[in-house]
Amino acid sequence: LMTPPVVVHSRSISHLLFLLLLPLALGFEPRCMHGHRPTICKTRAPGSTSRHALPTPSTPPDSSRRAMLSTSLAYTLARPRSAAASEEAALDKARAQLAASDVALKDLVDNWADLTEVEGGDGVRRVLGTVGTKSPLYKIEKAARMVALESSKDQDAALEEVDTFIGLIFNAEGDAYSSLWVPTGGGTNKEYWLSKSKKEAAKARDSLKKLIDLQ
Repeated sequence: LMTPPVVVHSRSISHLLFLLLLPLALGFEPRCMHGHRPTICKTRAPGSTSRHALPTPSTPPDSSRRAMLSTSLAYTLARPRSAAASEEAALDKARAQLAASDVALKDLVDNWADLTEVEGGDGVRRVLGTVGTKSPLYKIEKAARMVALESSKDQDAALEEVDTFIGLIFNAEGDAYSSLWVPTGGGTNKEYWLSKSKKEAAKARDSLKKLIDLQ
């Protein structure tokens, strides 16, 4: 007896091919049977990866890691040194400002008559740093407190001296300003206020010298 031929319709073949190729089109790896364990078939080109596989991150060589660690350590150590150098430079600048202010106050008291004759009370205020910005006494309080905080002898005494010094500067400035606006009554005149201002300026210089000695 002859076996009747098997008839396969073209539509069935197309359907079968569609089912076989669909997983590949979606990016799934075909599985092969090695013994009794299914494994991934090596059908892709070397170096290619599936859409669902994550690339393995590359590991830097030991030399690169050592270089990065050395750079990080050097930066960490350099920052405190840089900050300390900046603070020391600011302190030196503050000390220089106090020294220059001491010279300015001495010149003010020694040449008081000549200065006030030409510039009056505004000349005194200019030296005291309350008019204009060129006098070393301009913004002197910040520098004085910085130096006092770093006093190696007596920090508390230095800070108290700063308060005394700044108070005397303001007294001298206030009296010099009053000389510009002499009241019509009370028996005072410009010379009266300038004389008071000079006494306060002299006291301020003595106070500044004490502060400098307490460094």
